[in-house]
Amino acid sequence: MAIDVHCHLQDFDESYIKSLLKQKSVYPIISGYSESSNKRAYELHKKYSIPFYVGIAPQVVINENFSFSSIKKFLDDAVAIGEVGLDYKWAKTDEERKKQKDAFIKFLDLAHTFKLPLVIHCRNAYTELIELLKEYGNKQPILMHSFFGTTLHATLLSSNWKVLFSINTLKTKDKKAVIRRFGINFFVTETDCPYIDKNPEMVYKSISMISEEKNMDERKVEELTMKNAIEFFKLEKEKIKDYCINNASS
Repeated sequence: MAIDVHCHLQDFDESYIKSLLKQKSVYPIISGYSESSNKRAYELHKKYSIPFYVGIAPQVVINENFSFSSIKKFLDDAVAIGEVGLDYKWAKTDEERKKQKDAFIKFLDLAHTFKLPLVIHCRNAYTELIELLKEYGNKQPILMHSFFGTTLHATLLSSNWKVLFSINTLKTKDKKAVIRRFGINFFVTETDCPYIDKNPEMVYKSISMISEEKNMDERKVEELTMKNAIEFFKLEKEKIKDYCINNASS
């Protein structure tokens, strides 16, 4: 079974969710990205025991009002804080970039207070992100969601923090280079569905990409990336074993 460490299952209808849970091939972890999506992720967690994390994505930070108190109320059940970060594709002005940075700093504080790992969204802002993580003394593990950075970015991140690079289903030259350069212990897999790929079942495309670039057996990649995800999010192995059986009758 593969783990999709970053999917927006809350954006699917209930019939698909039930179908996915019965297939026993993918263990989804739901990512929040807005106040409404955080609430829905929590509801699915309570109903189906699916792990989730909550945050406000940087592109949402500049477009929607939100309160940090609305996020705090879910953190006792969440496995991480995310997705949060910087996205300079969408933040065009100094004011918008300041909004993203200010929010990210507050999320860093929350992660330290609640002792939770961070799931980070970063686009066109890796230098600024690394500077902020250093400046505010981040000590929490980080997962770089949909990592599109260079081998230099990956080296700087891995030299300073406990980090995983989450590989989505899109192939790029930089991504392939990072996969070849770093050991399998640095990787997990995701779909970012329904925005990058269409559903969690497509996570096997990510596994195939890693397998191809590292010349490793796909089943071994599936096994080891799953192990990395379990350790990062501190998931309970017994719950994962029982997950499909418990949900098949839901």
